[in-house]
Amino acid sequence: MNKRIMKTADWDRLILVDARKLFAYIDLEDLKCRESDVIEDLYHRDWFFEYENAEYFTPPAVYIEKGVVRFINGRHRTLLLARYLEIFPLLIGSLDLDNLCGTATAKSIEVLREITVNQLAEHSIFGNFPKLEFGDFPKA
Repeated sequence: MNKRIMKTADWDRLILVDARKLFAYIDLEDLKCRESDVIEDLYHRDWFFEYENAEYFTPPAVYIEKGVVRFINGRHRTLLLARYLEIFPLLIGSLDLDNLCGTATAKSIEVLREITVNQLAEHSIFGNFPKLEFGDFPKA
């Protein structure tokens, strides 16, 4: 399934992430905090939208703080995509609040380098989404 990818904020970094490496740095307590223990093999309709006659997918969004990855949103998407894909799109909202005049730590910069496979241009097409049905479930 092919979908375009768009940032949700101007300062987002849009990357292709290595799922295995990403999970080495995720705060597991943060991952669990939104009832994301049971993830069905279904997409939520809210993750997809149309813009200028093209179909888009909203990637999961995270931030990195002192070398630890925490979620802004997209716990369910992350777990679902990682179940099927080694590499998938991810939005990085900030490194140590660098989007709000903070300064990224060396550890956060290193984690970003480690998990990034490639940077994506906004409106890029990602063609490896698994073919799954849509479900009606709470967003986690």
